[in-house]
Amino acid sequence: MKEKNPRPQEKRSELTCAEVRSLLFAYLDQEVEERIIYQIEQHRTTCPNCTKVMRSYRLVIEYLRRTEEEEVPEEIHQRLLRLID
Repeated sequence: MKEKNPRPQEKRSELTCAEVRSLLFAYLDQEVEERIIYQIEQHRTTCPNCTKVMRSYRLVIEYLRRTEEEEVPEEIHQRLLRLID
């Protein structure tokens, strides 16, 4: 018996690991629809690998937010500007 073609993503209720990972930054920044949030959270309940990846992303984002911005020395700033032009 032949399997039917999978339904388009917007009608499916489950996301693949690749889909979840491609949406993680938007998810963590709360830039996705409620439907996507629900789908990602449902996926996490059954996928320890994506849960680990998400935890890692969160840790990196948290670390970067706590890291102080450093001033770029004027000489380097000027060199970068010349390279851009």
